[in-house]
Amino acid sequence: MSGGSIGLSCDRADQTALSRFVSGHLRSCSFSHGNKVFPVCAKCGVASASPEHILSCLRLSRETFETDPLLALDFLRVSGFMDGV
Repeated sequence: MSGGSIGLSCDRADQTALSRFVSGHLRSCSFSHGNKVFPVCAKCGVASASPEHILSCLRLSRETFETDPLLALDFLRVSGFMDGV
C-alpha cells in the first residue's frame, strides 16, 4: 500500500483513512518531546490507541488492511475509531 494511491472503489476520505492507519499517522496522534503520543483507547480504556493496539483490540491483523481494506474500514467505523484516523 505504501508509495502510491490505493486502488479501491471507495471515496477519498476512506482512502486517506486507510493510508493514515497503515502509516501510523493518525489524526489523534500528538507529539511530546519528539515521541508519538496516542490517546487512551476508547474501546478498552486500558492502553494507548496506537495502530498496533487498535488492531489487537479489534482482533484484526495488518494483513486485513491489504487483503480486505473495506472490511478493515468497516471495523474501524463500527468500533468508533474513524474519528481518530
